[in-house]
Amino acid sequence: MLQVEDLRLYFHTSQGPVQAVDGVGIELQRGRTLVVVGESGCGKSSLARAILRLLPRNVHTYSGRVYLDGLELLQMPEERFRREVRWRRIALVPQAASTALNPVLRVGDQVAEPLSVHGWVRTPKEARPVVEEVFRLVGLPLDFLDRYPFELSGGMRQRVALAQALVLRPELVILDEPTSALDVLTQAGLMNALKTIKRELGTTFLLITHDLATGSELADEVAVMYAGQVVEQCSATQFFSNPLHPYARALLGSVPTLREDRPLAPIPGRPPSLIRPPAGCRFADRCPARFDRCTADPPPFRVDGDRWVRCWLWAEEYRDG
Repeated sequence: MLQVEDLRLYFHTSQGPVQAVDGVGIELQRGRTLVVVGESGCGKSSLARAILRLLPRNVHTYSGRVYLDGLELLQMPEERFRREVRWRRIALVPQAASTALNPVLRVGDQVAEPLSVHGWVRTPKEARPVVEEVFRLVGLPLDFLDRYPFELSGGMRQRVALAQALVLRPELVILDEPTSALDVLTQAGLMNALKTIKRELGTTFLLITHDLATGSELADEVAVMYAGQVVEQCSATQFFSNPLHPYARALLGSVPTLREDRPLAPIPGRPPSLIRPPAGCRFADRCPARFDRCTADPPPFRVDGDRWVRCWLWAEEYRDG
């Protein structure tokens, strides 16, 4: 359904361009959930905005190819993309719903707004039953329709943002850290709502998170992002049982678990600067498996046919060793 190839998004700064998304490629099948994980600042949110063409003014480089059911999106005129794709076929649930919602408009009116903007309804009266239906879907009481954002808790505001994204029934919903500011019980409630939506509507999700536990709840596929690049993509089962990239292994090893008694293994060092990233593999300075070949930038290598890893350890000539 979604195919991203060699996507690049750099930003102008006073010190030079920030390579937030640098040659990223991902694949996502219809009806499945791809979870993009990685440390803060690795470019996950920039990837979401690059797919949706929600770009700030300081863009330095924006290139690559994004296909939705074979339709190339980056070459599409902006007005056609806004009219036919953004929100109708691909919608975004932003990270901070408290800042994404208008504080002086009732939440029911804000959820109804895409319906009128895209010509689905002509009057608020026509929009009301559609909004009520999506409120029920995300688990919001109908008496919240006439409330303002400041009258709702953080979890309820996040559900309003989810309702706003779903109101046009898009095929793909991008969730940018939807549970990052919520307590554990509220996170669990929101994840259960997403499971229900996926089961009832067949919605495809691209979930961005730094929380592996949250990602495991919904994931069918996992893409591991580091320093602006995707270094591994595989099934969720493969990732949580046997990640191949050294960073993916280190990331999984740094997370506490209830099922086994093992010491946490923090990842040494710090991520490289995205203004002046190092030559070669960007994880090399922190990698316990580093060897001479790592001074060159590794391409993605296919492993077992259905997963790929951006690491020289998985080049044909090194796999047996």
